[in-house]
Amino acid sequence: MCPMSVESRTELSPHEVQAVAEVVGAATQTDGVGPLSEQARLDLTRPGHHVLALADGEVVGYAGGPPHALELVVAPAARGRGVGGELLDAVLPEDGRDVQVWAHGDLPAARALLRSRGLAATRDLRKLGRPLEPRDDERSPVAVPDGFAVRTYRPGDEAAVLAVNAAAFAHHPEQGSLDLTGLQERMASRWFEPEGLILVEDVAGEHPRLAAFHWTKVDPEDAGPGTGEVYVVGVDPAYQGRGLGALVTRLGLDHLRDRGLEQVVLYVEADNAPAMATYTRQGFTTVSTDVQYSRRPSGECDDVAMQADDVTASTTTAEAAQASPASPSSPASPPEPSPAADPNRTTAARPRSSDGRFVRVAADAQEPTDELPDDRFLDRELSWLQFNERVLQLAADPDVPLLERARFLAIFASNLDEFFMVRVAGLKRRIATGLAIRSASGLEPDELQDEISRVAHELMLRAHGLLRDQVEPELESNGIRIVRWHELTADEQTHLSAVYRSEIFPVLTPLAVDPAHPFPYISGLSLNLAVTLTNPRTQAEHFARIKVPDLLPRLHQVSASGEVDLYHVRFVPLEDIIAAHLDLLFPGMQVQQHFLFRVTRNEDLEVEEDDAENLLKALEKELTRRRFGPPVRLEVEEGMDAHVLELLVRELGVEQHEVYRLPNPLDLRSLNTVADLQRTSLHYPAFRARTHPDLAPRERSEASDVFGAIRRKDILLHHPYNSFSTSVQAFLEQAAADPKVLAIKQTLYRTSGDSPIIDALIAAAEAGKQVVAVVEIKARFDESNNIAWARRLEHYGVHVVYGIVGLKTHAKLSLVVRQEPDGLRRYCHVGTGNYNPKTARLYEDLGVLTCDAQVGEDLTRLFNQLSGWAPRSKFKRLLVAPRSLRSGLIELIEHEAELARAGRPARVALKANSIVDEAIIDALYRASQAGVQVDVLVRGICALRPGVPGLSDTIRVRSILGRFLEHSRIFVFGNDGDPAVYIGSADMMHRNLDRRVESLVRITRPEHVKQLEELMEQGMADTTSSWHLQDDRWVRHHRDADGQPLLDHQAALIEMHLKQRRKRTRV
Repeated sequence: MCPMSVESRTELSPHEVQAVAEVVGAATQTDGVGPLSEQARLDLTRPGHHVLALADGEVVGYAGGPPHALELVVAPAARGRGVGGELLDAVLPEDGRDVQVWAHGDLPAARALLRSRGLAATRDLRKLGRPLEPRDDERSPVAVPDGFAVRTYRPGDEAAVLAVNAAAFAHHPEQGSLDLTGLQERMASRWFEPEGLILVEDVAGEHPRLAAFHWTKVDPEDAGPGTGEVYVVGVDPAYQGRGLGALVTRLGLDHLRDRGLEQVVLYVEADNAPAMATYTRQGFTTVSTDVQYSRRPSGECDDVAMQADDVTASTTTAEAAQASPASPSSPASPPEPSPAADPNRTTAARPRSSDGRFVRVAADAQEPTDELPDDRFLDRELSWLQFNERVLQLAADPDVPLLERARFLAIFASNLDEFFMVRVAGLKRRIATGLAIRSASGLEPDELQDEISRVAHELMLRAHGLLRDQVEPELESNGIRIVRWHELTADEQTHLSAVYRSEIFPVLTPLAVDPAHPFPYISGLSLNLAVTLTNPRTQAEHFARIKVPDLLPRLHQVSASGEVDLYHVRFVPLEDIIAAHLDLLFPGMQVQQHFLFRVTRNEDLEVEEDDAENLLKALEKELTRRRFGPPVRLEVEEGMDAHVLELLVRELGVEQHEVYRLPNPLDLRSLNTVADLQRTSLHYPAFRARTHPDLAPRERSEASDVFGAIRRKDILLHHPYNSFSTSVQAFLEQAAADPKVLAIKQTLYRTSGDSPIIDALIAAAEAGKQVVAVVEIKARFDESNNIAWARRLEHYGVHVVYGIVGLKTHAKLSLVVRQEPDGLRRYCHVGTGNYNPKTARLYEDLGVLTCDAQVGEDLTRLFNQLSGWAPRSKFKRLLVAPRSLRSGLIELIEHEAELARAGRPARVALKANSIVDEAIIDALYRASQAGVQVDVLVRGICALRPGVPGLSDTIRVRSILGRFLEHSRIFVFGNDGDPAVYIGSADMMHRNLDRRVESLVRITRPEHVKQLEELMEQGMADTTSSWHLQDDRWVRHHRDADGQPLLDHQAALIEMHLKQRRKRTRV
């Protein structure tokens, strides 16, 4: 047997940390339970009391921690040799002072060892769990008592939460003393989400008062995938006896269930008999047991402390029972107070870390002194509708080429479809299940639903009026018409009748409605004809539905001769051709009336995530269900008979506010057919992307050496002005063909079906290179495409990884590892847009090609995190969500605020698709209050209010829309004369910062920093055509005081890049 020694350390070396981690891993695999808590594992890298057991120089055991929270582990191969006893003796105080040692899992060997040293079990902490599938008593909607309202946390609620917490846990010295600093630490944790902190307010008085709260927790790294935690339940003692404890507990469980989770856990002291009995009746069972052993007799407990790094606090519903009474019959609700639940007993609830260990919190809670007003956020849903209104304004602009105006009408309609399918459907679902809460803007769910309906009705009527009164007359004056059947000549009708019989009639399926034929299912976004018929023999009335085939062109170009004249074009809607031949579909019946209608359904996917393969199969299955979601909108032509409309409303189960009476044609997406006409004078001027001059000074037919260009210097790409095919696409194609390239790692969120990116990855794999593709198969409305080419990649030997469970991988990253004379070199691309050659011609995006060693190291670590186990990766030039992106940006914003307070120049400039995140917005408000100039360029949603006196005086918000979709994200910070500039994939939304893997990269080359600063300055300039957000209204500024057009931002960029190209060519 090798000689064994025990050695103490104040700090472990990296090698020793790794060795202890290996011992922990081996013990976990053998015992089925982790021997060290998360905090103890983190403390391995910090100075402290560390004891190693060494055998022949190898680590075979470890003990460490402060006296109140000791933990130890012995390698399975070294057990039975007295290693545990040696370690325990080395850490136990010799003077007999009290000590506490945790035995995770309370394994027999650990129990025997601790008892042999005179320690006895003093605490038994149970982790209980149960499936989240609703029990019978949980299926009915939640009933909120009169005078109370439910919403989720929003910034500014901290003081109210602390006040209720202090009152509810007044007899608990730790939980009751939670202060603002402690609360903010917990809210800065990776798992915190505002939606998970549910508040119940007393709204009967003049001012709302917080009565109860339920803080839920979802942390896959801690509890595992699919599991949520009941974290804290607190009820103000003034509201005891009103059932609020049961109410907030139920709301929390429903929230976790609505997140798609399968399991809920909570912590409870084993000797809390009423709570244990209650939870046992409710189906909870013990998941694990952690026992604390002490020299002190059971029942005598002092505060226990730990370092504040990465600490989160928790108290369970059972422990909160003493302060939040509720009916024991309520699901997972705290039991009523009883003598057995003595609030002064020593096993009171304590703030805990994520693994159940307890923490000290300061007793002197401080009230925030810089509270921001409650009405500081605009509503995100209404802001989105304002964005789509801006699209509609482009369709109404006579300065926009005519066919582009038709295109904008189609884009408006398509945008609105998706809004109803996802956002409105989600709100409706939450209202129906009782989970909807007041939005950050202060609107109650029903108020928001009514306002969405009002604005959407108005916008849709405006769009149809715009088509009828402006666009169609101008199209007609240019020889383009959409005509009805009765406007066709006899020859044209004869020709189309022949087309109908040969191409349309065979694919139609009329569906009757009678006792033998129930009302048919109407798929989402399908066009349908509602037909009323009369039987001439019986005079009985009948109803039938005909689906307008979506695989056939909606607008059929009229040409009796077969020749097409682009300058005299007429289209007839497909539904008109079908309606003109209804007698062929219903022979022997008399057609009375026919009306067009369209249904929009909830088409957002809800997929339970487990492992990657299960996720893939579950998503494939869920895609087949998408078209069967509940309806959220019914569009009908304005002349529809009231009886027919009543039938549709009844059978579809829609509410009156979900009915939209509109002029024909329904579904303006069909205008894309008109917009596709090749009439150059009616389109934007022709544009062709050019190769970036740093890749090729002159345009050539042969591809330039991308790797050589990157070695010379970083290349900042701006699409679509710089060609995607000769830059990013060429980068990957050359990597695939280069024998010196050893590996390619690539994220894929959306790409085209015939993508050369996919082809390049397949070619690289076939050439024997190591190819990894991190595929996001949950990219909304691209799921089926992504599944198809993910399967194709796997077929050809690409290692396909589906990212991290619970997170969408949205980062835009590419890493190429190449063997060169001086060793391996990593070439990288970090961008703001998808690797999609088709959309790269239409989307404005940025990207950087670099072989910088720091960026290469960062991308290597991030890809390792995505494909393996590297949750604690640290980055040098990247900010990565969900761990460091929000906090990193807030830190940069706060630094600008500090500069402003010191009297130095300070500025922040952001460009994003949307800005909704309350924490980011509040940081910008505080920066503005400090005097920082804040410029925000946003395409879509903006919940920030600019120009509010005392709140956002120095904030300006602009929006630019045009021929290209503004898609890049830019973050500029003055940084005391050394600008810190980032680009990347993340928008300022909860989903991006909390539920996606996103990345920003810092741009370091001075000329690139200057280019991005100038890009922001031009976009924000008063001389540039844009929309200005003024409080809660968007106002278009596109002409100067003399009525002349302001600068077209995108047209100016086209000209600028063309000049750069010409200048480089001359050189």
